[in-house]
Amino acid sequence: MNAIAPEILYDVFLSHSPGAGDDTVAMVRAAFSAAGLKVFDSSTLDPGVDIQDEIWSALAVSVAVVVVATPTTTASAWTAVEIGAAQAWHKPVFILQSAPPGVPVPPYLGRFQLLPVSRIDDVIQAIRNRPEPMSPEELDLLREVYVEMGIPTDQLLGNPSKLTVLAQRFNKRNRSDVSGESLAHELITMRKRGGLPRLKQAQSR
Repeated sequence: MNAIAPEILYDVFLSHSPGAGDDTVAMVRAAFSAAGLKVFDSSTLDPGVDIQDEIWSALAVSVAVVVVATPTTTASAWTAVEIGAAQAWHKPVFILQSAPPGVPVPPYLGRFQLLPVSRIDDVIQAIRNRPEPMSPEELDLLREVYVEMGIPTDQLLGNPSKLTVLAQRFNKRNRSDVSGESLAHELITMRKRGGLPRLKQAQSR
C-alpha cells in the first residue's frame, strides 16, 4: 500500500474571539512562531476563502489547541465549538488568560488550567514534548489494520473493547505500545485528510 503524503500539519491551532485583544493574540502567535512551532490563526486567512472549512481542516491536522481567553471569549460560540471538537479528537487544550486576575471566564473553560500569557513558555515546552508523529510506514500499517477490522472510526471510539483489539493488532505487528485512543485519533485525522480507505461493510472481528 502506498503512503499518502500528509497535509501540512500545525503544531498550534490558535483559538480566540474576533477582536479579542489583537495585540495579545499577535504576541502569542509570534512567540509560538519564534519557538519554531507552526501556527494556524484564522484571523490571518486571505479574504475570500471559506473560513469555516479552513478552520475545521486546520483543527483536524493540528497537534494542540491554544485558547487566548479574554472577557470577550464569553460571547464566542465558536471558541466553545472548537474546544469541543479538540476534546472529541483527543487533542490537548491550553488556555492562556490575558484578562486581569479576578475577571470571570466562561464556564466551559473552568475545567482547564488557566495560565497567564506570561507563562507561554510552559505551553511551548508541553507542545514540544508531545510524542513523535507516526511514520508513513506506521500509518500504512494502521490503515491495513483498520481495513482488516472493518469497523468505522465513530464506532471504534464508542467501543473500548474494539479499541483494545485495534491497539493489540497494531502493536503486535509494529512492536510498539500505542493506546487505542491514540490510534483512533490518527484514524480520524486521516479521515479528515481523505486518506482513510472507505470500508465496504462494517464488521466485527
